[in-house]
Amino acid sequence: MATGIKETKELLRFVFSLANAVKQSMADGSLTLWDAKNFVEPLSLLVDAVDNLDQILPELKDLDDQEISELVGFVMNELGVEIKIPNIPNPPEELEVAKEQVLQAIDTGKAVLQMVNLIKG
Repeated sequence: MATGIKETKELLRFVFSLANAVKQSMADGSLTLWDAKNFVEPLSLLVDAVDNLDQILPELKDLDDQEISELVGFVMNELGVEIKIPNIPNPPEELEVAKEQVLQAIDTGKAVLQMVNLIKG
């Protein structure tokens, strides 16, 4: 039975938003109080990201090809990558990079999940 990927996408949205906030904050080489504004969006996404953490691992274990493609598209959009995905045996390099980003983001999401579960006890 397909569980969907809603919770996974919410966690990934948080991970990308947090990564972007860190990147923006460190652009000048230092982290100051003024950089706090960069973390407003990630903090607003945090509640949705951790609200149903217990559903994310089942979603990841139940991924089908369509959901994987949807996650690749989601990550490509988050990264600002715009390419059309052709139905060919050798996809363009950009698609392979996007797939790798999906896997890295999922791994990061899993690490966040594990930390939250440790904290929750």
